[in-house]
Amino acid sequence: MNKIFFYFFLLFPYLGQAQDGISSISMERTPCFGKCPAFIITIQDNGKVQYIGKSNSLFSGKINGKLKMKYINRLFDKYEDKDFFNLPDMYKVKTSDVSKTHFKIIKNNQGKMIKNANEGPDYLHDLSNEIMELIPKIKWKNKTFQPITQEDDEVAGVQRESSINTSLTNEQAMPTFPNGNVALNDFIIKNLKFPKEAIESNKQGKVICSFVVDEQGKIKQAKVEKGFFKPCDEEALRIINAMPAWIPATKNGKKVSSRMVLPIHFVIKDKN
Repeated sequence: MNKIFFYFFLLFPYLGQAQDGISSISMERTPCFGKCPAFIITIQDNGKVQYIGKSNSLFSGKINGKLKMKYINRLFDKYEDKDFFNLPDMYKVKTSDVSKTHFKIIKNNQGKMIKNANEGPDYLHDLSNEIMELIPKIKWKNKTFQPITQEDDEVAGVQRESSINTSLTNEQAMPTFPNGNVALNDFIIKNLKFPKEAIESNKQGKVICSFVVDEQGKIKQAKVEKGFFKPCDEEALRIINAMPAWIPATKNGKKVSSRMVLPIHFVIKDKN
């Protein structure tokens, strides 16, 4: 059997008038254990972006930005033919203690809410991954933003941060694997070993791991947030701990630690 391994990173206001086709995609990521990044990002077909950080996120509060149209067109064209409107409004949650992904799609002057999209079809996972990969490409219009109000916190169901910086003057960046996501994918493919027990019992699924990238880029506090088969859970955790040092996150020009979420898929594909 051929064995194929997939991974993705593991972060709804509608802005503007809807046009024909997809005109707006909003994605919300919810907290998990109070550590996963929680935020809402809205991308419009004119390149405008709005980001609202809730907790442990790139920014705390609301900030606007702009994406180059080549990225917008590529994203929207790819998902133009997806039948979002025939999907359930909400998927059943299998595990309540992990981050959830919610989408709002505006297409042909209609809105579609999809809650718990991480339990939905693969193309929703792909959409989430691609939005996450676009975030570093956004050009923020300014480095000041409005802090989250107490009322916003109560609606979001999260605790307000004890100190919110309202005057950022430097770029912030999330941790990155050396040489980027392609290199991370190569590392996983080359080093991850599909457990024999899983192959023999035809066990396939997704293991969601979390870990901290500290100020030196070292991997710490790796753990399985949601597993499906113990040997696969253990192998996913092993590969996380075997990763080389990352490029650490930065905030206000200083290196900081950051928690990441990395789901790893174990998929068996027959040669035929």
